[in-house]
Amino acid sequence: MLLASLFGLLPILIPFALADDEFERWKQAEQAAFSEFQTSEDRAFIAFLETEWQAFERFKGVSRDQSPKPAVPPRISNSLASTANSAPGKIAVRSSPHDIDNTFFAHDVQGLVLPEVEWPDLSSADGDVLAATWSALSSADHRPALQGLRSLANELALGDWGTLQLCRWQLRDEDSHRRSAYCWFLLNRLGYDLRIGYDGQSVFLLLPASIPVYGNNFVRLGDKPFYIIADADNDEGKSALREIRAYERSSNQSLRDFDLRLEKVMQASGSTRSFLVPAENSSDQTGMALDFDAGRSALLATHPQIDLNWYFSTPPGAPTAASLSNALQPRLSSLAEREAINHLLHFVQSSFQYQTDQEQFGEERYLLAEESLNYGINDCEDRSILLAWLLHDLLNLDVVVLDYPGHVALAVRTPLLPDDAFVVHAGKKYVVLDPTYIGADAGMVMPAVAALSPETFPAQYSRHTN
Repeated sequence: MLLASLFGLLPILIPFALADDEFERWKQAEQAAFSEFQTSEDRAFIAFLETEWQAFERFKGVSRDQSPKPAVPPRISNSLASTANSAPGKIAVRSSPHDIDNTFFAHDVQGLVLPEVEWPDLSSADGDVLAATWSALSSADHRPALQGLRSLANELALGDWGTLQLCRWQLRDEDSHRRSAYCWFLLNRLGYDLRIGYDGQSVFLLLPASIPVYGNNFVRLGDKPFYIIADADNDEGKSALREIRAYERSSNQSLRDFDLRLEKVMQASGSTRSFLVPAENSSDQTGMALDFDAGRSALLATHPQIDLNWYFSTPPGAPTAASLSNALQPRLSSLAEREAINHLLHFVQSSFQYQTDQEQFGEERYLLAEESLNYGINDCEDRSILLAWLLHDLLNLDVVVLDYPGHVALAVRTPLLPDDAFVVHAGKKYVVLDPTYIGADAGMVMPAVAALSPETFPAQYSRHTN
């Protein structure tokens, strides 16, 4: 009787058993799908993040040259050029419909396809929270987003710094903590050794650079500095010193540092402005309109300060280079070499308002040629950067940079005249040029530095990249 009863229940029990098996298979499939994108390396890194946070001292950003610059550019006495800087150029209106404020530096780019992510609370992030953040991000399918980020960086000819800015721009609607955490994850996936740190209040990106960076606070992880990258909502990269907790060992030995050289910046955006230089005299009513790409200039404004020599090996973007050549080359064609040198020297002396970087930006910055056109205001380094390019591009002359304490000037390889001030570099004599000494001709040295011996290095330009 009991056996018969059990057999009677079999039609009922078997479907339930099958249902349990199917549920278990479904559960396993869901778990497998959930972890499909989280590799064994991810799981090891998550375990590492749960235990490996250490406190690191935060160091104040290094200044390349702490010597004071001239507050006012000196002028040659009793010279007609002594008033040349009283009416510098000005910026014309944008001549393109591209809006820098609502685009990626005047480029219209497509948004990334980002998956749904279950974010932990990052408002008071610590090591466990950041480990959970990596777990959540690595469990989602980010292949379309990574492909999109990589493709856009290639399409826009971005360098490493521009790629970081593109990631942050794509995540501009996230709060600063999520934005930093997301770029930490995505750029690690793209092969960069970007780290993250926290101090109990904020989350920071920590960037390793292949060359020194100036002015940015940093922590030292292992044997090299990692620079604290400020977010638009969080200017911690330059704030007062505090201890930061971070992890010292890389998650992957194949990850690379950021190359912050200026060989690749960004291709021209097509958003063009013009710097209007007044006519040189009353008989010349035309003046000059010198074009620059507003998008490139805006991206350069975010770039960390690097060693001075890199700015003397980077040509301006193609729009600026072509505009300078078209405007100035006809004026040089009928001049002897010394006359042409003086013409370019006086052009740079007189076309811009002078301000030190501390006055203009509140910090030290070096400007490439298009940035000088963008601001219409510059100081000795910026004028020398522009003049060095003009001498190289328009006159095909060898130029060396004169790096004095608190001042930068140039010297050019041209035949010496009897009273010329000159320097010797690599066994050759170069005539001094000072684009900050208003009214000075080639061969005249600013009195404040006449007794000093500058460091010298050549201006060596790469080819145009974008």
